[in-house]
Amino acid sequence: MYLIFVVLAVVALGALFVSGGISGPAPRAPGEAGTTAELAGTTSGTLVVHDQQAGMVVALESVTTTPTGMWAAVREVLEGSPGEERLGNTLGAAKVGGPLGALDIPLLRATEAGGRYAVELYRDDAGGEFDLTKNSIYVELDTGAPAVAYFTATP
Repeated sequence: MYLIFVVLAVVALGALFVSGGISGPAPRAPGEAGTTAELAGTTSGTLVVHDQQAGMVVALESVTTTPTGMWAAVREVLEGSPGEERLGNTLGAAKVGGPLGALDIPLLRATEAGGRYAVELYRDDAGGEFDLTKNSIYVELDTGAPAVAYFTATP
């Protein structure tokens, strides 16, 4: 009986979420990097990231994906105007643990103040290990474009 109730509750909450009856995650506490509406940055259909202080961690305000099998990777932006950026080295990646929520991505090398960076989503095609050469880029369902959002590291 308990199991039936739990299943019905999960289905009802899922229906509310899909219909727009439940909003995204609450913003982080004031003062944390990437939390205020005044900060610049970009939003894709699946990623929200704001300009944030340079350092060894990149904070995503929210990630909306399928429940499993996804990676969020931080990459350097080498050059290009908006919409035509060329991405360089991958500084770090983190497994996305669920369909909706904030995520901190630890980096192997710190972002630098004034540098432009991208957060890009990848499918886990490499058996649980992040591998840029094996993982395929995740695309937005409504546009067919890669799921990528850009930010600038601040001092």
